[in-house]
Amino acid sequence: MTSLRAPTLLLAALALAGCPSTGRGDPPGKPTAEPPTAEPPTAEAPKAPPPRAAPTPPPADTRSTPMTDFDRARAAYVAHIAEKTGAAPDAVAVVPKTEGLAARWRVPAGADTIDPRIGDAWAFEGGQAGDPPYKMQRGWATADGDVLTAKGPLGRLFVEAGAWSDSPKMSIDEVVSRLIWSFGPRHRPTRAPSVKVERAEDGSGAVHFQTDMSAPGGPPQAGTFVITLGPDRTATLEAR
Repeated sequence: MTSLRAPTLLLAALALAGCPSTGRGDPPGKPTAEPPTAEPPTAEAPKAPPPRAAPTPPPADTRSTPMTDFDRARAAYVAHIAEKTGAAPDAVAVVPKTEGLAARWRVPAGADTIDPRIGDAWAFEGGQAGDPPYKMQRGWATADGDVLTAKGPLGRLFVEAGAWSDSPKMSIDEVVSRLIWSFGPRHRPTRAPSVKVERAEDGSGAVHFQTDMSAPGGPPQAGTFVITLGPDRTATLEAR
């Protein structure tokens, strides 16, 4: 009877002493394992919105501005000056540069100023960039690429002026004043009218005129010139 109650009394004593019961199968003194604690989920940082795609630019306009009659005439004169001076086309200076400037351009003709254009022939002067004025070469060019100077072909200038038509655009005197301008800054018309025109029924004839030509370091000298007009609309210039 005494032997059965001893274990019971031992357990009761242990409980009163604050020692936890290990239960069956647990070795004495080993603490009871606590259940694992679940970690709280980690909050994710907000994602940045995807970058917006750049707008597609409109297709480039590859169309070139069409050339005007003035542009074509000027290009022909630039090529002419480049050939005469031996310079590259981008190394020559030709004025006027725009059609607007050309329409307002006036050049000296004695005591007056004149529009140097003749019909549809645009007037230009050019040379190598940096050349002094007396080296600038003067002349005309047309939209179809013809370059006209005092050295020829003069017939085209008189055609542009309407010299062989029943209703000329300008008189022979007006053509001569522009031709004298093309000789260069050392030439100017004489004070007294000096243009004399001889014409035949077939359109041939001769134009006589004089200029006051300034010589470097000397007094002005008179220059006498004759333009021979042919019935086939040709013209040649001679100095007398």
